[in-house]
Amino acid sequence: MFNNMNGSMFGGSGTPRGNFGNTNPLDDMLSYSSSAQNSNEPMIPLSSINKLKYNSDTPKGEPTFSVGTLLTLVGAAFLAATLVVGTYYNFQSDIKDVKYDFENRTKDIKYKLNNIETKIDDIDLKEIKNQIENIKNNINDLNNDLSKYNLKTINKNLEQINKDIKDIKIKVDFNRENILSNKKELNKK
Repeated sequence: MFNNMNGSMFGGSGTPRGNFGNTNPLDDMLSYSSSAQNSNEPMIPLSSINKLKYNSDTPKGEPTFSVGTLLTLVGAAFLAATLVVGTYYNFQSDIKDVKYDFENRTKDIKYKLNNIETKIDDIDLKEIKNQIENIKNNINDLNNDLSKYNLKTINKNLEQINKDIKDIKIKVDFNRENILSNKKELNKK
């Protein structure tokens, strides 16, 4: 069936075409290439052998990171986190200062209101009581404005509240004696 037991089954020159029992395909190619040189047959290009050799070792698309790149990324993330946390705590500190100032100013207002209410209880001026309730509501509104950090609005409203309190105090002090005397007259009747 074969012309030569060591050759091709199609009647070649009898020159072996590689060690086909070897399990390494690269060795088979190199062996075939050297036999082709001796038999004037076309050789396998070296570029094909190199491709086979290197492509089998290095998987494609695998990213490589150096230690320097990794440290840079970690440092950038840490810096960004530090800036965010620092900004947040500065903002919280500012709000605490504003709230402290607001509470001190409103304590004085509430003290004045309590004094006026004590006098009003004696003379029972409903209109002035309503005004005081409105002022208290305004203070609550201002407290809500603190969360919006709107200082101009807060200061403007506090000034208006102080003016309203002065007006009420003037009314109360001015009318108190007259009202008390009128009450006495009414009680006599």
